[in-house]
Amino acid sequence: MAGPGRFAPRTLIASSAVTVAVVVVGVLVSSTPAKQPDEPVQTTALPDRVHRASFCDRVPESDLAAGLGGPVTGKASYGPGQTETVADGVKDIVDEFSCSWVGPASLEGSGSIRTWLFAPPVTVAQATELAADVPKGCQAMAGAPAYGAPSSGYSCKDGSAALRGLFGDGWLTCQVQAPGDEFDLTTLSDVCDPIARAAAS
Repeated sequence: MAGPGRFAPRTLIASSAVTVAVVVVGVLVSSTPAKQPDEPVQTTALPDRVHRASFCDRVPESDLAAGLGGPVTGKASYGPGQTETVADGVKDIVDEFSCSWVGPASLEGSGSIRTWLFAPPVTVAQATELAADVPKGCQAMAGAPAYGAPSSGYSCKDGSAALRGLFGDGWLTCQVQAPGDEFDLTTLSDVCDPIARAAAS
């Protein structure tokens, strides 16, 4: 197809008045910058595999603000072999890498994020069982975004929500307690996806 600047030569056989008009139009059209095609949306896929090692320092804290309701104000971590509280009043030697962050206090409370990665390798069969298990006080999340394979999500009565799944042989869980009483699925993905990428880096 001929471009805008080629209209004038094709009108030379017409009257001079028409020719001048067309030439002027041709100049105006050709001097107008062509509309550039929209740039494709940049997306970053989740990794296929994570490293079963400490990764807390590689998580960009700027990516956590949406889930915390503001910047990170406190953080903690632990690794395999350490004694930690695993339930209310119950301490045990853990076999996982865990990272946690808290956000600023607000009228809606402080947001918190916790992620943990099993130190031992996990098979697909074991992961399938883990994905089907739902913690007490929580329910399976319908339409949860993929987070490894297999994977699943759950939301809890306290307003927290989590995604967990198998990346290679690493079982990773990401739990977000945003300020307020309800979780937002988009915020959950925006926070948990960078965590998975950090664990793979």
